[in-house]
Amino acid sequence: MQIKFNRLFLGMVIFVLAPPLQAQEKLTWAMLGATQYSTVYENGVMQYKPRFPGKLEDLEGMDVVIAGYIIPVDFEENTYALSLNPFSNCFFCGGAGPETVMTLRFKNKQSRFLTDQYVMVTGRLVLNRNRPDDLFFILVNVELHG
Repeated sequence: MQIKFNRLFLGMVIFVLAPPLQAQEKLTWAMLGATQYSTVYENGVMQYKPRFPGKLEDLEGMDVVIAGYIIPVDFEENTYALSLNPFSNCFFCGGAGPETVMTLRFKNKQSRFLTDQYVMVTGRLVLNRNRPDDLFFILVNVELHG
């Protein structure tokens, strides 16, 4: 009986004193694909205006995990894009839409990734409603997952 009590007590102490685990929500490309958007012209320039579904609104500001293909954007600024599709089929080059790619802003300086390197990342989700110079979805404080 004493051994069971000691194990139970030790387990409770570890549980109470252990640092809290940061839960990450799984973000899928299907969830991002539910974003609808319209095109408007401002000052003669076409811009996309997104309408995010409620599930994404609920995830905004939370840590999420997602996998996709890396596309280098700016090595000096440590900025990359993550795409549902490889570069040749992504939003920038193929027939996919802006809901198939997101901006990644890494927490720490990264060594250069290979274009189309498949990775899983975690970061805090930001929904871009107003800045036409960035993508609809932005992950900040990004780290490789796993």
